[in-house]
Amino acid sequence: MLAATFAGQIVATLPLGILDWFYGRATGRAPEGDRLHVPGGREQLRSFVKVVKARVAASRSAELADELVESAAAGEKFLEIRASREKSEWIAPKTVKIRDSYFRLEEAASGSSPRPFVYKLRKLSAGVPGRTVIVYVPPISGDRSGEEPGT
Repeated sequence: MLAATFAGQIVATLPLGILDWFYGRATGRAPEGDRLHVPGGREQLRSFVKVVKARVAASRSAELADELVESAAAGEKFLEIRASREKSEWIAPKTVKIRDSYFRLEEAASGSSPRPFVYKLRKLSAGVPGRTVIVYVPPISGDRSGEEPGT
């Protein structure tokens, strides 16, 4: 009824879907099909709250150039990019190309203001060119962020 009222569409299967949901809850039927992969209500709520917090943090902070921090551990090189704005397409485990070096995005985490978005990358020994590679151009500034990562 709401779909017909607000969207001008008739959704005839909605009552059947509601009846099926009640029947499944009453009989304790296990989830099947796509329902196996749908997160629960609490998970969806947590995800929603996380997105809202990220948007609020981004709106409160000024747009600044990204800060690049290099590190090494256990013989591997890492790069941490601290950003004032979220990079929505940066979802682990994407490959990121920075100049002539390739990195694997290991984690997207929350940081502190003024750069609340932290992206942790691990340097790869060889590149993997393709459609899913993110090409990142680091900002040029007085700090090490303008230098070649890993040098």
